[in-house]
Amino acid sequence: MQILFVGFAITPYYRDFLNRLQSQGHVKVTNVRPVGENRHLGAGVRQDLSGIDFDDVELPELSISPRRPLRIPDLETAPGCSSFAKLDDLILRLRPDIIVVNVNFHAAFSIDSKVKAAVRTSKARLILHSIPFQLPSFKEALEAIEIPDRLPLQSLPRPARLLIQALRLDKAYLSLVRKRALLRRVNFQKTIFNSADAHAVYFDGGLDVYGSYGVPAERIRVVRNSPNTEKLLAAADRHPSCDNGCRLIHIGRLVEWKRVDMLIRSVATLRNNGFPDTDLVVIGYGPCEDALRSLTKELDLKDAIHFRGGVYEPDELAKEFSESSIYVMAGMGGLSINEAMCFGVPVVCSRGDGTETFLVRERLNGMYFCDGDEDSLTKTLRALLGDADLQQRLGRESRRIIEEELNTQIHVANYLKLFTDLTGKSLNA
Repeated sequence: MQILFVGFAITPYYRDFLNRLQSQGHVKVTNVRPVGENRHLGAGVRQDLSGIDFDDVELPELSISPRRPLRIPDLETAPGCSSFAKLDDLILRLRPDIIVVNVNFHAAFSIDSKVKAAVRTSKARLILHSIPFQLPSFKEALEAIEIPDRLPLQSLPRPARLLIQALRLDKAYLSLVRKRALLRRVNFQKTIFNSADAHAVYFDGGLDVYGSYGVPAERIRVVRNSPNTEKLLAAADRHPSCDNGCRLIHIGRLVEWKRVDMLIRSVATLRNNGFPDTDLVVIGYGPCEDALRSLTKELDLKDAIHFRGGVYEPDELAKEFSESSIYVMAGMGGLSINEAMCFGVPVVCSRGDGTETFLVRERLNGMYFCDGDEDSLTKTLRALLGDADLQQRLGRESRRIIEEELNTQIHVANYLKLFTDLTGKSLNA
């Protein structure tokens, strides 16, 4: 079975995932990514091209302009999109059974005429891959449309402006042209979503989101997401916990929406209110690092906040977790929760990327705080820091969930089931 992945960055966990797919019987994996720097990658995201077992193809990225008769935005018949040069040639050469498309390139398979024709000729089944925790429902997208009260006519000569207003031509244009143009953009998104044979999403909320655009439930598959849990669990066994009940740990890019600043301020509050030994290990790089270090100095937490930079090797990560007792995700994120759970620690989080709703279960393996609420975060941490038995019980459940409910094998099996369901082909044929 030929599987073509389009637009995915080769992060360490995704490299391992594609390698695992490639290792399955009668599966051939090819990944297409942009030549040079990937502009879709967030700051601090690391790619690792070592140890690749699948075919990795670099193609120049294309920016396809919107289709606008007379160059008038309100007459737009199709939005612009990102695609790849010669992607159609690659599809026709490989004749893949399945094409899995990263969210940044979904629109290309409805707009790029060469790619559309190649998919049709090859008879490949199309899967649109996304999370999609920030995508509004169809109803929300429609309600967010704002029709302006008036057209900007100031550049017109006064007589022309007065005539247009007297004849109410501006009102007619807003109602008959501008409003329809705004609605058309939302409806085109609906068309893109319904063009696929299936959607692969990371969390259950994707069923409701894509369902609101009219995508049948049977075409929306929750495949979950997972790092290489085999490596992480093995590393955890090599580095058992040192039972440091007061150390917090955070993993993630140092960007604003991770809210590491809020976590640092919470540590300061805890140290001044009954938990003087509380400290925090921060793992990751990003554009906010200097500001976070300055905040640490400002709050006199130099000896309490430990910036480790990027830590990627499982054994090095295990050493950090063996000396930590609670994983905290103060802001947005997702996959780092899976990593932390491999090391048998409780998770404290609020709203992530949607995947946390399956992974983190209140007072079973973690605790939730109110999104963006520093007082709520501090209160939650205080309750957990003050109860060593609860920490251990929640930590054991974290590891059990990884071992039994969501790990590398389950993640890969979810995709393989989707592939075989779409093609009707057995992987052992």
